This record gives sequence, C-alpha cells and structure tokens, in this order.
Amino acid sequence: HTVAPTASPTVKPTTGGPIAILTGYEIVGRDPEFSSDGRTVAFSARPSDHSAGPDVFVWQVGDVQARALTSSHSDQFAGWFGAKLLVSEIASGKGTAASSEAVSATSYVFDVASGSKSRISRPMLMPSVDPTGTYVVYWAGRVQFDTALGVWQPDGGDLYFDRWSNLTLVAT
Repeated sequence: HTVAPTASPTVKPTTGGPIAILTGYEIVGRDPEFSSDGRTVAFSARPSDHSAGPDVFVWQVGDVQARALTSSHSDQFAGWFGAKLLVSEIASGKGTAASSEAVSATSYVFDVASGSKSRISRPMLMPSVDPTGTYVVYWAGRVQFDTALGVWQPDGGDLYFDRWSNLTLVAT
C-alpha cells in the first residue's frame, strides 16, 4: 500500500532570508519534522548551556518564535501521528543525568490543537507510526544517560513491531 504525496504550502521567510525561530537551545534527538500539511514543525531541544533537559517545541507558519509544548525537561519528540505528536518522556524521579541508573521511558500522544495528552499504557521509547496509522515500531527496555552526548539512550531492551490498535491510550 502506498500513500500519495500531499502538496505542501510554500513557506517564505518574511525578512527575505532565514529567520531564527528558537535561540539559546540545541536540537536533541531526532531531526525537526514538518506535519503532513506542512504548516507546523515539531522538534525537541534543550538549553545550549545544558542547564535543563529537553522539551518539545512547535513552530507554526506565521509564528515569530517556536513555543514549548512541554516543561518537564525530560521529553523528546518521537514523530507525528496525524495532526498529533508522539512524545517520549523519561520517567521522572527514577534517575538523573548525574546517576548511572538505568530507567524506563513512557510515551504519549500530544494533541497540539487542544493541549491534551494521552499516555500510551505500554512502556516505550520513540514510537513511530506508519502513515496509515495501522502499525507502530518502538523500543521497550531501559534507558540510561549518556554523559558524552548529554542525552538519554536505549540501554538494554528490544525493538517491537505491533498494530497501533493493540495499544491503549490513557487520558492524563
């Protein structure tokens, strides 16, 4: 089954050149990604001075600056699921960047329009859903802080392929 490409709107910087949509931060995890309609970019970033962990940001056509959707300093953008975001979060209070303790990650679906989120009941890191919304691939296991890179990384577990319909979402 193939998905036909959709047209993308033309996005033109208003100043005639590139515009800074976020300053004082660095991208963490996967590359920024446009939504399927081409109007919103999502990404995770942390302060350049590493004073806090990552949060998820979005920038929409017409915005002057990107805005933070999360504030726990432990969230990473995993991808788009239709018009919603998939976000992975390191379980708070179960480990810190200063410890070598391996912890688990949870993921949730974030509705950009309403600000609501639904936790995926199964522990997972960085889920990716196919364009039809039928299948999901995700990592399940422990994560550990990589002091050399300054980010959380998988640390023992497995990569899974499953049907999205087999997952349960819990409103938070």
